[in-house]
Amino acid sequence: MTTVLVTGAGGYIGQRVVQKLAADGMAVRALVRRPVPWGDVGGGVGGGVGGVVGGSVAEVVGDLVVDPDLAARAADGVDAVIHLAGANEVAVGTDPGAVAATTLAAERVALSGVARVIYLSTVHVYGEALVAGAVVSESTPTVPMHPYAQARLACEEVFSSSGVPTMAFRLTNSVGAPARTDVQRWSLVANELCREGAVSGSLTLRSSGVQWRDFIALSDVVGWLSALVRGVGVGVPSFVPGIYNMGSGQSVTGGGLPTLVQHSFGGGGRARPELIAPPAPADPPGPYTVDVTRLGQLGIVPKMSLRQAVDETVAFCLAHRANLA
Repeated sequence: MTTVLVTGAGGYIGQRVVQKLAADGMAVRALVRRPVPWGDVGGGVGGGVGGVVGGSVAEVVGDLVVDPDLAARAADGVDAVIHLAGANEVAVGTDPGAVAATTLAAERVALSGVARVIYLSTVHVYGEALVAGAVVSESTPTVPMHPYAQARLACEEVFSSSGVPTMAFRLTNSVGAPARTDVQRWSLVANELCREGAVSGSLTLRSSGVQWRDFIALSDVVGWLSALVRGVGVGVPSFVPGIYNMGSGQSVTGGGLPTLVQHSFGGGGRARPELIAPPAPADPPGPYTVDVTRLGQLGIVPKMSLRQAVDETVAFCLAHRANLA
């Protein structure tokens, strides 16, 4: 049985990754800073998507920054690490030490003796290159503007210089239901729109919605990570180190997303929530394209549309409206 260590396993993406690995029959070591009731992930009080079946989840509680030996202990005997740990964009923006801490966690994983690493970075490492008309490939110069992107790029460089075989994926914007209602990633625009629509019956955009973004279904992301850890699957080769953009390759405006959310709520005879947004500028920016050719060369292509990912998230929010209020 393949054994995988998932760092940052208690987060929005992490809990869904643990679900998928376990459902695919792998033994999972879930490294978290605070205990997670894994029995509720996929059912029970918190609700969820899928379930932890066909494999096993062993929780490891600790902090990679505080405990210098934790990574080595947790990674002992595993076949791979999926490294997700690190402060999100909200935490990095408020904690001046978060960039250094995120980088240190990556350094300790790189020195843990693990055979291979899958690292989830961000497309925002390209920073200033994400402008109208641009086609952003892995060879595009990285000029991260936000501390979150700076931290993620620093971690890429840690793994690259360590000599540990690493696949680093520069993720765009994932959309999909969390594993539990208490996963604190309602700051993500798609999640917040779906939550707000379920709770209040309206959708509020803080900006005019003309910004372009590449969205990818979270179900696809976790499925790809699981397949790559195993090195099996239709068209998916064995572990191939390198840097890859991970997205859909298509851009949608921030205003296009709430339209999909409105349509999703309008199904089944439900009322469509009202959209509240600032007026659009007279000269809105054009789209950019995240080039996912290298990802496609691995045999990895999206299976779930953005509409389906929104439907999944809306259904979750409606089912757990009382907990989300």
